[in-house]
Amino acid sequence: MDKPDTKNMTPTKFKGFTIYTSPELQKVLIDVFSSNTIMQKNVEALKTLIEKNYIVFGYSKKSLFSKIMNKVYPLRKTFDSECLFLPKANKIVIVANKVMDESNLKIYKPDLLVDIFLHEFSHFIAKNFRKEFSGVVYQSYFKFMAAVIAYLFGVKNFSYFKSRHLNLLVKLIIKREVKKLTIKKVMKLYSNNVTKHFISNSVYSKEEIEKRWKELQNALALYVTQGDSFVFVYSNIKQKSPYIHEAIVSGYKVLGLAPQYYANNILVQEYLFPSEVLANLWQGGKELSLVSPLIQFTSRKL
Repeated sequence: MDKPDTKNMTPTKFKGFTIYTSPELQKVLIDVFSSNTIMQKNVEALKTLIEKNYIVFGYSKKSLFSKIMNKVYPLRKTFDSECLFLPKANKIVIVANKVMDESNLKIYKPDLLVDIFLHEFSHFIAKNFRKEFSGVVYQSYFKFMAAVIAYLFGVKNFSYFKSRHLNLLVKLIIKREVKKLTIKKVMKLYSNNVTKHFISNSVYSKEEIEKRWKELQNALALYVTQGDSFVFVYSNIKQKSPYIHEAIVSGYKVLGLAPQYYANNILVQEYLFPSEVLANLWQGGKELSLVSPLIQFTSRKL
């Protein structure tokens, strides 16, 4: 049976859709976590988060939930299970698109479900534990942004650039995400503490640097202000300013992340959201030593 019977399930309402869950489904989710080598040591902590309703697993009317997912991840592939962090509700929602029970659990690729859960867990940590998130994301995001800035603005004397300016930029972008600083403040820091050093340290002309900087500003402003509609202008940005997208790709390459973990994403949000970089790393099997301590910490503190 592909369509679940939700008559005897408990509905949890969110803006735009409803999740139907049950104790039996919660047990299935625990079984999924128990079968995964990364998560099995954290089963008790995950049970706590499920019981406290921070992790919600169930069914939804596919048309409604898929509409939400298509807005957030418009270039995504559709899987048998999908996951989304809802900041206002402060919940990680996992939705099964087909019936899941103990008899057919392996058919639905538990490891894939764990991968997409870890992606959303990064955003969950960024919202709920600012200090801890800043500590775990800094090193990777610094390395990532070093490659991004070098590619985008042709910075050649990078040891000087990193020691003097990149540290400030990375720390402020992380601070922007966890403390919700305005885009205006972030762009001012990009400009004041970084871009004024590009001309003397770049292989590009002053005019090219200024052109690229203006195009990045415009792209980020559109991303922040247009929300769901940004997907319609993203293809134009990739065509007119391909280096904005390509710089992000170079950052992921430096971190050793395989293309399938970012190729279908909108590669702009990483300029503003370090949690997206960490999310893709975890989903791609990188830096997983951070996961267990954070899950354990989360279950104790929430």
